[in-house]
Amino acid sequence: FAFCILGGGKRLTQITGVLVPIMGVIYILVAVVVIIAVVLSCLFKWVPVLNSLSSGWVIILCAIPAAAFAALRWPVEEETEEAS
Repeated sequence: FAFCILGGGKRLTQITGVLVPIMGVIYILVAVVVIIAVVLSCLFKWVPVLNSLSSGWVIILCAIPAAAFAALRWPVEEETEEAS
């Protein structure tokens, strides 16, 4: 607290100015994936044909499409190593 009041917070302000927007974007992306999983879970609860599956299978069948959607929508680029 005293560090910020005495003027040492400029560097802290610069770092948080970069980190906070990145964290906000990550939060929104994770929220989209969670919403997809929740919608699928609700379908398995209320659709009579799907209601007969065990809860373990429901979790698997909700997580895989939600994760696949995220992987296809926001792919992570692979790093290439330089040959020496």
